[in-house]
Formats: sequence, C-alpha cells, structure tokens
Amino acid sequence: MIRFVTAALAAMLVAAPVFAAEPPKGPVTVKAPEGHKQAPVKFDHANHAKLDCAKCHTDKANAKAVPAVESVKAGEASPKSSAHDLCLSCHKENKAKTTCTACHAKA
Repeated sequence: MIRFVTAALAAMLVAAPVFAAEPPKGPVTVKAPEGHKQAPVKFDHANHAKLDCAKCHTDKANAKAVPAVESVKAGEASPKSSAHDLCLSCHKENKAKTTCTACHAKA
C-alpha cells in the first residue's frame, strides 16, 4: 500500500508542471522559419481546452514548451515536420479541419 501511495505521489509530481501553468489569455502565434512562405499559425488554447495538455506539452522538465513547435522555431517547417504531424494527427482524430488555411490563415 505504501508503494502504491508513493508511486501515485511521484506520478502527480511529474505531471503537475504540465497542468499547473495557466494557458495564455490570447492566441499564441507561431511563425514559419525565415525563408518559408506559410502564414503564421495562431493557436488559441481556449479552442483546444477539452484536449489533454500533455499531448502537446510532452517535455516534463519544461512544461511550457511544445517540442514540436520548438522544432519549427529551430528552422524545421514542412508538411512533414513534427509540428504538422502532431497537429494534423490530432485534427484528424478529432474530426477538425485539416486544410492548410484552417491553421495558416492569411491575415
């Protein structure tokens, strides 16, 4: 019983940073790397509130970061990037729009 309680507490401590942070009030803008012509993505946390935060915020040590988005900031931007894989797979799974302009809306 003590092992179970210890394991449960440890799991809560590891997962806590993901859920403890308040999401930004407005949309977060993710720009394509220099030299790419895609329009920026405006990600609104309020539209995604029903989803599990840990699906995107997978880095427990830095819960505010989204590794797939960090790869875009580092210069990876293509229809085969980890950000596209993450977002498109979730959109397909949740029957959301998967057209380019659904996320890359021109202003």
